Amino acid sequence: MVTESRSASRTALLVLHVQPAIAYMVDADVVDRIAHAIEGARKAGIPVMYSNLGYRPGYPELDDASRAPLAASGQLLLGDSDREHEKVARQPGDYVFRAVRISAFHGSDLDAVLRSLDITHLVIAGITTGGTVFGTMSEATDKGFGVTILSDACADPDPGLHPALLELAKQPPRLATVLTTAEWHQELALQQ
Repeated sequence: MVTESRSASRTALLVLHVQPAIAYMVDADVVDRIAHAIEGARKAGIPVMYSNLGYRPGYPELDDASRAPLAASGQLLLGDSDREHEKVARQPGDYVFRAVRISAFHGSDLDAVLRSLDITHLVIAGITTGGTVFGTMSEATDKGFGVTILSDACADPDPGLHPALLELAKQPPRLATVLTTAEWHQELALQQ
């Protein structure tokens, strides 16, 4: 049985940093599963929200150590380069938030929008598990949101870190529910 906090009417799908400059770090099938999660959310009437990295020229939002690699590549500047991968591209009515740090909440109005929509539960998919997925999950739970992580719709370049963090998320005190995309779709089907 799905708890009230996980009901589709109070849930949003949050897609984290699935941008060409980042998506190359993980297997292409992960991006395909994220697209499948988005399709399921839209079918269920669940809001789809994106957190995309996007920086001003010169990357003033970052410290020196973080700035150097991006400045060398010129990637993730505001504009076309901060858009999501074509397989998971936004549609009219989707929400897009600009991120500059690990948590999608940091420096954005994500929290205000979620509360105005009466969202109590976030389903998270994205890149990377050891960065934005875990950072956003941690801040979401601190703010009182329920969280589900789609285990097969997020990934980390470190193959050992991904499963270890998902196990950590499930341990008491339970931070998140961990489901596959197929399991989440089955849960949504039971609610319709």
